[in-house]
Amino acid sequence: MFQAIINVPGYLSEQDETPEFETCEQAWAYLRDERMRDLDDPMNDEDDDKPDYALEEMEGYLSEPAVGTVYGTTPGYDGDHDLGLAYSVVEVIYASKARPGNTLLDWISEACCPPTLGIMRDTGARS
Repeated sequence: MFQAIINVPGYLSEQDETPEFETCEQAWAYLRDERMRDLDDPMNDEDDDKPDYALEEMEGYLSEPAVGTVYGTTPGYDGDHDLGLAYSVVEVIYASKARPGNTLLDWISEACCPPTLGIMRDTGARS
């Protein structure tokens, strides 16, 4: 699963629920569509003739899908201190789906301390 996140860099997302997608490409398509919708907003007084480098970078992620972040200006903002927007695609792995029957703690323990490292883990067995 992949999540598409839009936020001001350094701040939490303002989205009520983070949209999830089966593929990385679907997540980038969603973010591209959101960016295009914001740029086409009639209240947006930006110069439409200027290239939008964030859209161009998102198109690159669509042709070669990968997780990552694209930074762009805030559509419609014409002030001096634009923090911009970050458009990110992150992969989400749910422990219950990764290893059915294991708890989240089991999954984290195996991810952090694989048995091949020779680290002792508490197996819950008591003598």
